[in-house]
Amino acid sequence: MNKKTSYLLACTLLGASISFASISTHASNAATVLACGASKFMNVTADPKNLAYPAPSLTVTCDNTNMVVRSNGIPNFEFVRVNPNDLKAQNYTWNIPLTPTTGASRSVPLGGAVAVAVNGIPIFGPTEAPNDGYKDPYEQGILDHCNGHPAQRGDYHFHVNATCLTDKLKATTPGVVVGYAFDGWPILTPYVCADASCSSTKKLRSSWQLTSPSQTAAWSRNSYVAGAGDLDRCNGKVQADGSYAYYATDAFPYFIGCYIGDLSNSTGTTSATATPAATATPIATATPATAPNATLNKLTFLPILTK
Repeated sequence: MNKKTSYLLACTLLGASISFASISTHASNAATVLACGASKFMNVTADPKNLAYPAPSLTVTCDNTNMVVRSNGIPNFEFVRVNPNDLKAQNYTWNIPLTPTTGASRSVPLGGAVAVAVNGIPIFGPTEAPNDGYKDPYEQGILDHCNGHPAQRGDYHFHVNATCLTDKLKATTPGVVVGYAFDGWPILTPYVCADASCSSTKKLRSSWQLTSPSQTAAWSRNSYVAGAGDLDRCNGKVQADGSYAYYATDAFPYFIGCYIGDLSNSTGTTSATATPAATATPIATATPATAPNATLNKLTFLPILTK
């Protein structure tokens, strides 16, 4: 008998937090020491068309345990306003572990950052705000030319593979890092070598499929179907050296389907005036920046097994 795991979004009015139950368990819980990824980040400069905004700022350093990313969240490409929210500088600091693990996957937040791109821009999950029904913003056509937009506090972020970013990074080259998830694992362009000499490449596909088109919320519309694509439930796979990587795919969930690594060593801070939701929260609980209409309180994913 085949079993399909679906997720019930249970809402209770018990404070302003979002908690996420573990959704899958991998066999190993091994830690891998990664080299400092500072060299993977871009040297950001102001786009000449963004004169109305501050210049982008990005610094990345590493200590013995963490890669520390500091950014003001200003894009290094032309900002085109596509919603009522204007672009504002932020004050991000993310501490991303250099020794990520695998073994206890958790669902990504419904709102807020799940990773940071190599140009210092936050990467959000594939859902919009609760007042928009947690829809897929790409399907809704509400993203700009680079597959991002600013939230209410002016915090620009990506939801989908950032085309103008990957173009600069020579996206078809295997192994190119486009960002880092907050559990420490890199997010790569979706290309791998098709043969031992890498004379040709293969574009990896997500294994998530549109299975319930009548549903509204993005996670309800899509389901993980093992073998339908090249990647696992978290939208990544184990590498030849035993490490792990997520991939920026063309299809849902675009960046990360779930965290495969531990978040306990990941931390993040932001300015008091511009706090994005669920930024690098050190545990599987995240506080959203705002509770729309004071109705978003506690949201929990509960695994429900159905035939």
